Amino acid sequence: MNNNKELELLADLAKLVKRHGSETFANLARQVSDPEFSKQLALLLSATAEVSRTQSKDKPTGTKSASHLDFRASLLELESREPEKTKLLTQLYENLLAKTILTSIREISNFLQDNELPLLKVTSREKAIVPFVKIFIPLSIERVHSLLQKIRPKATSDDRSLEGWSNIILGKQDLSNS
Repeated sequence: MNNNKELELLADLAKLVKRHGSETFANLARQVSDPEFSKQLALLLSATAEVSRTQSKDKPTGTKSASHLDFRASLLELESREPEKTKLLTQLYENLLAKTILTSIREISNFLQDNELPLLKVTSREKAIVPFVKIFIPLSIERVHSLLQKIRPKATSDDRSLEGWSNIILGKQDLSNS
């Protein structure tokens, strides 16, 4: 039964009461009942599972896992102080993962350079995502809004999938039939 593993996980979590204290567990219990916190918790658990799957397929080292988990922990901590900024940065992170914005390492680097933000020393777009979003954490909410407005979503005409090419071809056929 699949529920057994989830219950074992919760039992392991309960064993941490000595380390973190009963008051922390009581606070966590109250926060879990908040729908927004539950949503963030679900995102954290999903990200943890995804990183674990990716790590076991791609790399034997835990560097990617630690980076993404550390980032999610930073967002959860920021949530209590600045929920609006957390929402914006979570959306930024998800859009970067989905490749709907800044679809190459060059675009990320150009954005940072154009906006006088610290440049990243990474070799791939995937490795740049977490450090890129972390750059926004110490910035004011106004600056974050301003910077995010400068990021344009990927144009649908840049769709190189079979469907994208079909739409381009059919679109041209429709224009020639007029």
